[in-house]
Amino acid sequence: MKRRKTTQQAVTVYQSILNEPQNATLLRRKTTIATRLKQLEHPSVKDKWASSSDEDEEDDGTSTTTQSTSKSSKSSSSSKSSSKTTKSTTSRSVDCYEQIKALGEGQYGTVWQAKNKSTGKIVALKEFKLTNEVCGAEGFPSSALREINVLQSVRHPNIIRVHEVVVGRTTDKIYIVMDYVPVELGTLMINMGDQPFSLADSKCLLKQLLDAVSFLHDRLLVHRDIKPTNILYHGSGPKLGTLVLCDFGLTRRLSKNTVGGGDGEGGSEGQPPQQQLSPLVVTLYYRAVEILLGNGYYDESIDVWSIGCVFAELMLNKVLLPGTLCLCW
Repeated sequence: MKRRKTTQQAVTVYQSILNEPQNATLLRRKTTIATRLKQLEHPSVKDKWASSSDEDEEDDGTSTTTQSTSKSSKSSSSSKSSSKTTKSTTSRSVDCYEQIKALGEGQYGTVWQAKNKSTGKIVALKEFKLTNEVCGAEGFPSSALREINVLQSVRHPNIIRVHEVVVGRTTDKIYIVMDYVPVELGTLMINMGDQPFSLADSKCLLKQLLDAVSFLHDRLLVHRDIKPTNILYHGSGPKLGTLVLCDFGLTRRLSKNTVGGGDGEGGSEGQPPQQQLSPLVVTLYYRAVEILLGNGYYDESIDVWSIGCVFAELMLNKVLLPGTLCLCW
């Protein structure tokens, strides 16, 4: 049974301890004792006291309870956050958007003009083709995976922005929701007839295109399909005159020894790139010479060749290097 003492005896013991020489350990005990003395002088204090060791054990029990409560609250918040994450990563249905009209169709998909039913905002809705011919044995086209991955990882004012991926009512209906830009640069040039862009306008457009491509190259990305029909143009509104690069189905991330391999930045100086890539990229009119010759060891410089062809087309209002023959074998 624990020893009991009167309040007066406890005060006497505490005061004797307070009068002892100070050291680091004793100083900490004196702080606690001074607090207890104040409690003992209070009239509501009972004529008994528990030893300091018992109170320390009680404090330990309280801290243990607090820690267990904290852990349970953390696990609860963790489960809630994981639940939120699960909800946020779930793709919405395409029924959230109203398809208005088809804007264009390519080898890998169809682009629609659509309206967000909840906000009324006009967007572009790209539907991927998931036919057996396109998918092959993969089940999902690699071009679509690359495009989704790249566009969700980059943010630049001159690169088309993807807001989300939505799904249709069947598993073969996958869409990406993008900003709606009404004008293709290629279509605009055709509608201009024999009157080309002015030098000032061409420089402005070229500067924006170079900014977008430089942003990609800094992240080891090569577009591999730069041409006027893959360049969009804001012809009105607050973004008037803004150029936007789109269609990233052929975009590829290069290894570090491939980028700049010919000028010493990625590999040994004067050495060709070490990563072999497909030569079946870039529309023929904008295809670099090394690809035309069937060389699969190329780097980001093939985009620069395409940009030069586009710049010449802006100035001349006609294709710089028209042709129908590819020399690759």
